[in-house]
Amino acid sequence: MIEYLPQPKPYAETHYTFRAIPISRYRRRHPEIIADAPRRVEPGHNLPILIIVKDAHRYPITLHMAKIQWIDSNLPPREFPIEEHIDIPYWSKLLSIPTNNLPKNELKLNIQIKIEHKYQEYIICNHNYVGIPPSPLEINISEHPLPKLPRWLIGDLHVHTRYTDDQVEFGAPITATARIAQAQGYDFFAATDHSYNLDDSWNNYLKNDPDLPKYQAFIKEIDRWNQENGSSFAIIPGEEVSVGNHRNRNIHLLILGAGDFIPGKGDSAENWLRNHPDLTIKQVIDRLNSHRIAIAAHPDYIFPRLERFFLRRGSWESPDFLNDGLSGIQIIRGNHPIPFQQGTAIWIKMLLQGLRLSITAGSDAHGDFNRSIIVKTPMIKLQQSQHPIFGEALTLIQSSDTLNSSEILSQIRKGRTGITTGPAISLTFKDNQGQDYLPGDHYPDQTGTAIIQAASSPEFGAISSAAVWAGNTKLQAEELVWIQNPTPSTFHLKHKIPVEINKNWNYLRAEIQTSLNSWVGRALTSAIYLK
Repeated sequence: MIEYLPQPKPYAETHYTFRAIPISRYRRRHPEIIADAPRRVEPGHNLPILIIVKDAHRYPITLHMAKIQWIDSNLPPREFPIEEHIDIPYWSKLLSIPTNNLPKNELKLNIQIKIEHKYQEYIICNHNYVGIPPSPLEINISEHPLPKLPRWLIGDLHVHTRYTDDQVEFGAPITATARIAQAQGYDFFAATDHSYNLDDSWNNYLKNDPDLPKYQAFIKEIDRWNQENGSSFAIIPGEEVSVGNHRNRNIHLLILGAGDFIPGKGDSAENWLRNHPDLTIKQVIDRLNSHRIAIAAHPDYIFPRLERFFLRRGSWESPDFLNDGLSGIQIIRGNHPIPFQQGTAIWIKMLLQGLRLSITAGSDAHGDFNRSIIVKTPMIKLQQSQHPIFGEALTLIQSSDTLNSSEILSQIRKGRTGITTGPAISLTFKDNQGQDYLPGDHYPDQTGTAIIQAASSPEFGAISSAAVWAGNTKLQAEELVWIQNPTPSTFHLKHKIPVEINKNWNYLRAEIQTSLNSWVGRALTSAIYLK
């Protein structure tokens, strides 16, 4: 495995400095000011524009207005008068632009924010981070709906919000994230803020509060959203818990669902002399109630050497997946071929060892709706990247008639999932009596019909390859059962494959791929288990 992508640490917190050496090249006596927007907007939705001001309690400002300027377009600029004095730790505002009259293609825009600080006026373009050029935001006002199949939901299962807030990073508001997710065509997202942030004091991210005011507010805010928005969109509460692997090093475990707070601050850097894990994987799983599930977070990722040394960070290894009660594995967190291949290889290895893990995907975004800005070198350098961003890696979930977080978690536990970077996929197996078996189910018969379905769009590319694989745990290998390379204009596919099951097959799974010059789309299903 290689270090292919930076671990996300945006939006970048720039006011923290080491006590011993209080010097930073990117710190300024201004609050962090960020404008953000989604990369794509679903047909029929307005374009949301998010403005965040952080740490204005230290450096108060007056925000006069925001102006949208379109680049390489004849569209007139849009002005939004705001006129607010901001002197609180975290402020945000979500603006909305109707898309009826916007061209249905890629747009570039700048968001100019006029502020006043200490009686002097400034114009901020997109953000005020030091050393990062204010590159335009790139947005696709799509004319094609997000590819979906009937009775399947789609969403991002690893997202950080404003409750993630520490020395190097912070996230976006929960409500704003939900509104942007809806504008992108998603049905849900999971708020998985760090356990070592959720136990902090509101006023000091280096100080823990035993009353857990942040965690309590986090759960209440999500409950309120879900109650008010009925069955139109679900926010899943969760934590990204720092736990100990079999080497007693810090790795990350996603806990989805509401329940008692689970501590985990071994790699928080809140106390440099204390970096051992609070709990093991098994100890965390043993604490879960029946409504919560555990998923291995980004198991393909290798942390940088300094983090492995100072924060005692480690990696997911084969023995760690053997913990009873682990429901799934987060294969990918961005649209990048290397992590997709590496994450898929890890999952297949586990399948061939007899483990039945659902596959999931999530961006690990901290806001990052259009681009990410990370702390590259603490106190020295920031870095901007186009990846990963919110929604680049998505989980597909078989749905019932009710859209809520409990039902989504139940389906993940059953294994009825898939992952995608754009196109949609499903796999069912029908026995000779006409009964359907879904991913996660156990099929006991010898013969039947596998049914693969897929959908894409011109935005994500035509379906170029579809395949069904069978796994043999004795041989520790997979066998190609069926493959098809459709015509270049195929965007919808449904194929029935008569199957006589080999006595050594242990599972079936399906995958598709689309090709487009600007985007390569892939999707996988979880496995249907045999005999």
